Amino acid sequence: MNYLILTSILKKQVYIGQFRPSVAALIPVALSVIAATGLNIVYAKRYKNLLAYFENFHPGIYERIRRKPDVGPFYSTGYNYVKPLAELTKQPEIQNDLKAKKMLADFLKFDQRTTWIGIAIGISGLLMFSVISFMASY
Repeated sequence: MNYLILTSILKKQVYIGQFRPSVAALIPVALSVIAATGLNIVYAKRYKNLLAYFENFHPGIYERIRRKPDVGPFYSTGYNYVKPLAELTKQPEIQNDLKAKKMLADFLKFDQRTTWIGIAIGISGLLMFSVISFMASY
């Protein structure tokens, strides 16, 4: 009995403009959005921790790498966070501070991984959406 109720709910179609996906097809989309949001939250937290360390222990470096507003309180969208951090790895101040060196190396590795993880999340969400919407159409 419960199985029939569940399948009827999952096969129900939802109208999004002229697009009519089933509820089951929207589940992978929601999971992909949740996964990407979680990944961005972890990335922002690590970046914030790294900047907080530099602000406390290396204020000169912090002033060079922090994101500065372009006009008043407004920021441009084309800022590359990683480029100034990658250039820091060559500086002697960072080479002498082992904790900063380790935090910076870990963040740069995590940044490289997040690119591939984000691509994998997008592709898997698209594939699951396609398969489930194909299966729900029968």
